[in-house]
Amino acid sequence: MTIDVNSRNNKFTKLTALAFEEAALDSPSFRTSVNHFHMQVLGLENWIQENTNLSKNKPLSGLAELNRNDDSMINRLLPPISYLNNGLVENQAYTPAMVNEFQMALKTFASSISSLMYGNPEAYLSTYLDILVKVVKPYKEVRENFDYYQGRYDVLNKNYHELKISTSISTESIRDKAMELYDIRKLYRDASFDLLWSTGTIQLKLDELISKMIASTIPSAAQNHNAKYSINISDELELEFTRYRKWTQALSNCLDSSSEHLRNLRSKASIYSEEFSKPSKSLKSYDITNINSAALISSTKPNEIRKSGWLYMKTKVRASGRTIWLKRWCFLEKGMFGMLMASTSKTFVEESDKFGILLISFNYNPQEDRRYCFDLKIINRSGTAELEDIVLTFQAETLEELSSWLTVLNYSKKQAYELDDSSSEYATLFSRVSPLFIEFACSSITEIDFQTTSVNENQTHSLLHIIQANPNIANDFGVFKNPTFGFPIMTQTTKLAVISNAFAVDKGMSCAVSANIWGVAGTPRSFNKIFNDESDFTDSSPAWNPISYQSHYPEKLKPDDLLFRSIFSGFIPNESLDKELLLFKEHCICSLSTPTEYPSTIFITPNTLYIYTNFMGFVCLNGYSFKSILGASVISNGLEKNKGKVEIDLLHKPNVVVEVFFCDPYCLCEKILATLENSLQSNKLRIDQLVAKLDNVENTFSKKESLNSKGLIPEMSLVRSLNLNKMNMRQRQRKFQLEHDSIFRMDFRIPCRALAHLMFGDTSTVFHECTFLSRSKSEHDAVSAWFVNPETKELVRKMRFRLKLARAYISDNKLHQSTNNEFSFMDVSQTLTKATENLYYEVDQKTGFFSLPLTKPFCIETKYVIIDNPKNDYNTNAKKTPASSCSLYTYYNVIFVQANSMKKVASLNFIDKFIKATILSILRSESRILKHVLSKNIGKLGNSSKIVKAIRIGGQIGVVTQAPPEDSDYTATAASNQVVYTKMLIFKLAIKWAFVFWSKICINGIRFFFGMVYGLMTNLMMLNRLVLGLLMFSILTNIYLSQRATFEFWAYKKAEKYADSIINLKTIDMERSISLDNLAILTNELTSKNEAIEHFFADDPSYKNTYQELRNDMALRRNEILIELSLLNNVEKELIGTDFKNFLLKEIERCSTVRSTYKDVMENNTKLRNYCNTCEKELGSFNSLL
Repeated sequence: MTIDVNSRNNKFTKLTALAFEEAALDSPSFRTSVNHFHMQVLGLENWIQENTNLSKNKPLSGLAELNRNDDSMINRLLPPISYLNNGLVENQAYTPAMVNEFQMALKTFASSISSLMYGNPEAYLSTYLDILVKVVKPYKEVRENFDYYQGRYDVLNKNYHELKISTSISTESIRDKAMELYDIRKLYRDASFDLLWSTGTIQLKLDELISKMIASTIPSAAQNHNAKYSINISDELELEFTRYRKWTQALSNCLDSSSEHLRNLRSKASIYSEEFSKPSKSLKSYDITNINSAALISSTKPNEIRKSGWLYMKTKVRASGRTIWLKRWCFLEKGMFGMLMASTSKTFVEESDKFGILLISFNYNPQEDRRYCFDLKIINRSGTAELEDIVLTFQAETLEELSSWLTVLNYSKKQAYELDDSSSEYATLFSRVSPLFIEFACSSITEIDFQTTSVNENQTHSLLHIIQANPNIANDFGVFKNPTFGFPIMTQTTKLAVISNAFAVDKGMSCAVSANIWGVAGTPRSFNKIFNDESDFTDSSPAWNPISYQSHYPEKLKPDDLLFRSIFSGFIPNESLDKELLLFKEHCICSLSTPTEYPSTIFITPNTLYIYTNFMGFVCLNGYSFKSILGASVISNGLEKNKGKVEIDLLHKPNVVVEVFFCDPYCLCEKILATLENSLQSNKLRIDQLVAKLDNVENTFSKKESLNSKGLIPEMSLVRSLNLNKMNMRQRQRKFQLEHDSIFRMDFRIPCRALAHLMFGDTSTVFHECTFLSRSKSEHDAVSAWFVNPETKELVRKMRFRLKLARAYISDNKLHQSTNNEFSFMDVSQTLTKATENLYYEVDQKTGFFSLPLTKPFCIETKYVIIDNPKNDYNTNAKKTPASSCSLYTYYNVIFVQANSMKKVASLNFIDKFIKATILSILRSESRILKHVLSKNIGKLGNSSKIVKAIRIGGQIGVVTQAPPEDSDYTATAASNQVVYTKMLIFKLAIKWAFVFWSKICINGIRFFFGMVYGLMTNLMMLNRLVLGLLMFSILTNIYLSQRATFEFWAYKKAEKYADSIINLKTIDMERSISLDNLAILTNELTSKNEAIEHFFADDPSYKNTYQELRNDMALRRNEILIELSLLNNVEKELIGTDFKNFLLKEIERCSTVRSTYKDVMENNTKLRNYCNTCEKELGSFNSLL
């Protein structure tokens, strides 16, 4: 099976099933890691058996011997460190350390422990039994299943590759064997996944049981009071153990909550592996008789000129000369070819030399009596005749794999030839690189392994010799501290690989060092997009480059920094390694973008916060620059002391929440905030100064001091500190009320210091937005840095505002102007007079002079006082990051001066008083705008880390030691900072005021109208939709029922009214409208025909005109009479009603009877027939009437 780098491009920023990917590949890292863990379990089982036999069989006299041998006794109480810190348990960072600390503490109580064991051995034996039953036995059952399928897979895989070309076997049979191998590979993969999952669960279980064993050595208070021998553990150690037990329980909870999600990820890895390794069903893929050597190299360029995977290598046993084929994990990366293999002990990964692609020639080998073989010929460039060219014969599993290897080799060589001959990359591709450390060099003694592995005095070093470690002593790392940590892959030499990072730079290419830490599926660098743009042939072989720490970097942090480099080396460019030095690390339970929590470790450097997660074979790496971190805060449950979670606010990303167990969450929050603030400063602290500051924070919390103790967060060093308590500060603030013309107060839920940065920071635009005459955020506005006034020794800065009023209103004689004469401005000075960190800030502000017609020049003096909210004055026990609210007081004075001398005027005339009142009214509006602008900025801060966010918005309060040249004579030339307005200004402003006044009235009226409409509609919309729907349904139902209930009543009333109208017909004036022509027709049609009269009218037409009106009147009367007769007939029918209808029906029925019975009578009796027809017509007429 092979893996292309394209299939490894999933970033570690999401939870990745790294161990399961290694298992799916059956990589050498996977095989050696599970073998190493198996050896650890067997060692633990042997230790338990020996200790159990000793406890059962040791006679009473043996106690004296045990008392004389303290170390032996201690070693039998807890599992040996050599087992625990080599990947046997999940919690590598704390379980071995906790065992070691207890061993050291208990050495002084060896005699008591001996008595305890002898007096109650069952307590220990039950714990031993739990380990055997709950840890060792389940593991061995899963391991037995794994060994079975691994053995079957190895045998079938070997047999499949051993199929001879000379053997007459059909392609169908070969395909069947390939499918059989695929089926057993799936079973082997499932067994491997089960083994990894079981390993993770029993590691957690072993943590719990060891915690139980430690707890059994600490008798309860009652036992200590009555026992002959008592064991007293220090309070610090007991506190540490309490935290450790909570941490162990939290790990189990994490497994319970995330089990389903992790199993889904495992299933995805299984499905991907199954699709990736599925053999072809086409018979052409198994027929080698028609293989064309030229066609094996594809004309399509691969996406990446990289490849890695298993190949069978032909070699010989040096002693006997017997030819054998061995599996080797081969890789071609960045133009270098190399091999990885398991050590002779099968517990760690080794490597061969690496060969540049320019030293290699390759070709398909049809002469080999195996399928899919190709040769690599490596040129000997050493210049010695003894060394011949090396010919490597490899066998791929399928025809597609053979073609893929030859294609990648071909294109890699083509690209290498395109390089400049004088470049270092070209020289590297024409070289042979030996392993950097002899401990990781191939130890196999086969002929090819011997030829491809060399020990170069200039390239290969002995790591054990360098670190002065004794190889015969377990876990002896010489001058280095034992790196106890949970690494992604844990083999026998993983810790040595970690220590090797102190002497070599890992540039991302596969090697034994990275394979023993990260496996072969991918190193951190291959998952980091920072390096995606690197050249295909960048020199990436591990290079000898011992770490050179800065002289002031603390010695105590170097071991942890080495761990950090081993994990996150791929996230840090090589040129930035010296800047990314570890400040501290902390183990925690971390929740990233999903609610699921995982045990993680956070690493803090001066510029970045890194999070490393390794749990149950799943790995996740994340790095957050402090530029993208807005702040941190503690989410406390308020129920348990020192219990809480730290939430880290990120820019445009979901927040990160971490829960810590081995430190105070408030302490961690303050350390993160202190590091974050340092990253925002222009003059950053040196690494040792920053470490000392963080140590100060930790020491403060370890002494249980208040979180708000001074000195945790640096403040402006040149500010004069006001050494007064809060009560005196408030008295000082109230005294200002008597000295100023106007005062305004604003309350904000924000720390004092955050508000100070929003207002007085280097990049703050608050005053430009709220100052009455300033154009908001003009490009010509400027704010100088705070500088020390050499005379008063106070902090001063100058702000420049572009004036809002048009230049036509302003005189040009004393006005500041730009060189291009396009705008006018005024300078305002601010002086920071008093400050106490996060409690009190006092700033004086003075504008230039304004000169209006008919009045004296004047300026405005403002004093800003920011003071801690009184409700926090005595809340010293609450653990809160710093005070959550403050008050801002603004004091205004309008100062009038003489026009010539610029001296203050004591008495004011009527006009001056009017102007002063107007200015104070304007300042009242300005204070409201100031509150609005500050509230808008405060809204951007959120609910946490407000100080840090305020620094990002308003900037630092930076101080320069010397004033800028343009500001150095500012105080001396302040009189020239004057704006003089023309006499037309009063008239213009009056017109403007009137227009604005009436415009506001109209606008407010329109707003009121639409506000009423909106309020009415809003109230209607606030009705419950269900209630409104039911009400409408009820109304419609009532209308429908009322119609049904009242229809007959109203029908009867209508008929009754109609009948009354007919009865009283004579009293009703009946009006009809008819034309004269129609009247003539009526006259002619309704009167009898009289030829004499016709001739009379025809003889003399004048007679017709004379009598026409009379005839029309008669026709109208005749028409009315006919209509009345018709109505009377209808009324008659309606009056007789039902009786008449029944009569007609009976008569018609009789007629029907006569027709059917006496046909001849009906036919002969015309009168009877006419009568029946008349009845039928009357019935029809009656029905039509109704």
